[in-house]
Amino acid sequence: MQVALQVERGRRHSVNFRTAERFGLIQEPISPDAPFIKASQDVQSRADTIIGKTGQTQCEAQNISRSEFTNYTCERDLLVEQACTRTASITGHYENTTVTRTYTVPNSDFTYTYDGNKTVNFSFRAPATGTVLSASVAVHFNDKNMYYGFSWWGVNADSVAKRDNGWALPGAAGAALTAGQYSPQGAMLNKNCLSGKQSRCREYAQKTLSWMQGGTQAWMTATLTMQVTDKKWVPDVVWNESCPFSKSEGTLKKTECIEPGSTKTVVVDRCVIPGHAGLLEVQRHVYDPGC
Repeated sequence: MQVALQVERGRRHSVNFRTAERFGLIQEPISPDAPFIKASQDVQSRADTIIGKTGQTQCEAQNISRSEFTNYTCERDLLVEQACTRTASITGHYENTTVTRTYTVPNSDFTYTYDGNKTVNFSFRAPATGTVLSASVAVHFNDKNMYYGFSWWGVNADSVAKRDNGWALPGAAGAALTAGQYSPQGAMLNKNCLSGKQSRCREYAQKTLSWMQGGTQAWMTATLTMQVTDKKWVPDVVWNESCPFSKSEGTLKKTECIEPGSTKTVVVDRCVIPGHAGLLEVQRHVYDPGC
């Protein structure tokens, strides 16, 4: 109402106002009684009845109680027990090991050769592969008058007037031998040259060759202590299980021994090897069936 009065007063008393109005610079004011204003005011006055619960939250927590029931059917007899059996047995495997062994090399393993003068050379086939720790040699002649010089593995000595002579061989320690291969060579130089007759020494050297090769009138043996690599049998206990059902379908209930353990022995490479006491038994594992 006040706006309308001001407009009318300006129109009567102000030339500038009338000029501005003529050029469209003065807009007609919006009447508060316009229909869209009335409609808005009507909606505002009826807000409580349209929406309801104004000023309160529109979401509320609600407690809901619900139960679900599922039926399961077990197709097994729960009073029946099923059992698996486990039986222990001895097997084993070889492991490499280093051992010290003593070997006696007989005359038959020696090879003798004559050099055409006064010397018989000799060597033997090694009984094993390894390293010599110590060695000795024994020489026998039925003819106690044999006189010779002996050279081998650190020894350079003369025999004495008797049937049996022997020497330790200090030069053998540390020697590497290969089974079946020949040892370092030794020599026997005949010294039965009476009155300086070299032909007699050559004659006895040839006799030495014949006697040693024959092994009855003369012979030689060597004793070797060697460090060698050997195979050792190591026993193993293996469990074998027999189960007529899947263990995943049941629950282990108890374990019982139906055959007590005992000490067993096995024979490997002609050696008797004891087993493990208390392990070679038969066990029975009882399961409850599951659903």
